[in-house]
Amino acid sequence: MSYQVLSRKWRPQQFADVLGQEHVVRTLQNALERDRVAHAYIFTGPRGVGKTTAARILAKTLNCRQREGAVPCNTCPSCTEITRGNNLDVLEIDAASNRGIDEIRELREAVKYPPTAGLYRIYIIDEVHMLTTQAFNALLKTLEEPPQHVVFILATTDPQKVPQTILSRTQRFDFRRVSVTEIAGLLGKILSHENIASTATALQLLARKADGSIRDALSLLDQVIAYQTEQVDEATVADILGLVDDDYFRDLAAAIARHDMKAVLAQIEITFDRGYDLQEIAQGFNLYLRDALLTIETGDPTLTSKGSLVEIPGDLQTADLLALLQIGMETENQMRYARQPRVLLEHQWLKMASLDRSVSIAELLGKLDPGPQGATVPAQSPVPAQSPAPAQTPAPAKTAQPATENPRQAAAPGAVAEPKPLPPGPSEPAQPLQPPATAPPPGRSFRRQNGDNPGAASTAEPQAKSTGADIEAVKAKGGNIMTAIESRSAATASILDGAQISSLEDDRLGIHLRAGEAIHLDMLMARKGLVEEIIEQQTGQRLSMVPTIPESAQAAAGQTATPPADEAISYLIKTFNGEDY
Repeated sequence: MSYQVLSRKWRPQQFADVLGQEHVVRTLQNALERDRVAHAYIFTGPRGVGKTTAARILAKTLNCRQREGAVPCNTCPSCTEITRGNNLDVLEIDAASNRGIDEIRELREAVKYPPTAGLYRIYIIDEVHMLTTQAFNALLKTLEEPPQHVVFILATTDPQKVPQTILSRTQRFDFRRVSVTEIAGLLGKILSHENIASTATALQLLARKADGSIRDALSLLDQVIAYQTEQVDEATVADILGLVDDDYFRDLAAAIARHDMKAVLAQIEITFDRGYDLQEIAQGFNLYLRDALLTIETGDPTLTSKGSLVEIPGDLQTADLLALLQIGMETENQMRYARQPRVLLEHQWLKMASLDRSVSIAELLGKLDPGPQGATVPAQSPVPAQSPAPAQTPAPAKTAQPATENPRQAAAPGAVAEPKPLPPGPSEPAQPLQPPATAPPPGRSFRRQNGDNPGAASTAEPQAKSTGADIEAVKAKGGNIMTAIESRSAATASILDGAQISSLEDDRLGIHLRAGEAIHLDMLMARKGLVEEIIEQQTGQRLSMVPTIPESAQAAAGQTATPPADEAISYLIKTFNGEDY
């Protein structure tokens, strides 16, 4: 056969021609120039990046008697024989087919003999990870202390399977995937030499399809040239490789954005009519979503998979694309094992189309409570929208007051904070308590007492009111109540420590918790029955506990209260089942 494939025809013959492995090339060249060549190397990396090629160039350079530094002459008998693959001093062994202990025993006997014509006897063992454990063990001693005329060069795509005892006896070089730009440049150079016209977009498609492998890129180029010898263009590459253009993915994303499930199913039908590989379709759509994310976040076309920005339909935002990409990555992973890939693809894409659009917390806050006139809500990250929460009963209207410059500023000295009601407890619903028109004597607090004066008065306690029930009896027993609660539940006593008796109205006992302890309200309501039982035992009165917390200064002044941003955000996230980014 006279024709030679491009991957063999354009195989590098010296280190300067090796593409994308500068760190390996420089180290080997320095070792050759300074006569510091090791007795064993191992080359690791993906397929088609130059491991075996570098091993042959190293062997050629070592045995070339006319080399200049680290550059072989490529004209002497040794160089030409190694290029053709029939040199007796360079032996290439395929470990996949010679993986047993018997083959390694033969190798151990053969290394004793000196080279026939060259300076070294070089063994290149490809796919060395395929050797058996017994074969690795038999190779250890020879690999550690070979004869002076022997050099081992091992190559593998799976270094994790090579025993550590082998790796420690060799110098390891990790080969990298070659960049798209370097591969496209090489393809353009080859096509120019072959007198075949090409477009930059077509070369980019081939380079990206190769996934960092030069051998894969050259094999694909061979296939394209066989299909169309006059010109390599984008249409030819897409046709021969079965690639899907961006119009298909844009239409699919548009259908998902407008929740058009019929159009989504129509797009899947197109893939079957055209004979596309479903795995390729899933991967291509994920790349489209990635490019859309990069378009929104960076606007840099060089970072996208095709070197250009993509059109984003339906005003999809970053949070929408992230949610779609998460489902897409799950689909791509499951496609490998799916017995019915079409059903899986339909299920996942319809799942994408059923997702609600993301909305920002600032927008939700604006709809929930516009706040004081002129107030602005800080922008927050978007969260996935869910079904709206059940309508809440509006609170009693309050007298509007002029807005202060800072709605969170501290209350003036002596101001009384308005209590904030809890959600209804398990026994009786809690109702909001209004501040008294006049200031009655200060109430007593629930505090742990060290002396004989339980329930001592606090100068900073809120005012209490009563409508006829014996509130003084409850105040007088405050210390005893706390002692009894602490004996039954230390956690409940900790929550009530420092709480204030604010009111007693129709057998409903209002209790103020300390400011900033709103997080404990739910915990206290869960122990409501215990507290009420102890209060009845100590006072003889059957009362319903209504715990509250002080409102902000603007509520105490009669203004319309706006919940702090962090509380409002937490409420929205919990209500709408959102996510905080």
